[in-house]
Amino acid sequence: MPLFICRWQNGDFSAVGASSKEVAIDLLDEVANAEEGELFTVKDFMVYFRLKKEVSSIEGELPVELEGFGEKTYASLFERIYPVYERLLSEATKKL
Repeated sequence: MPLFICRWQNGDFSAVGASSKEVAIDLLDEVANAEEGELFTVKDFMVYFRLKKEVSSIEGELPVELEGFGEKTYASLFERIYPVYERLLSEATKKL
């Protein structure tokens, strides 16, 4: 099943596994109108979470927080979602 990434107009992004682009758009409707965002598929997507040290409420919340992305995922997200930021970061790193 393909994994779709939707880059929303405000720079946020969502990931959803769906059998087709149409199904992904339908699922992403929970967040906003995905037809207004940039939707594309990715391969080798990896994200990891860690348990929270403290939880404010036990209702409706998983006790985890984002720890990071796999190397290929990180590079792919930079390239496709934040290309301007990637370019600026690359230029700043060269000057060091």
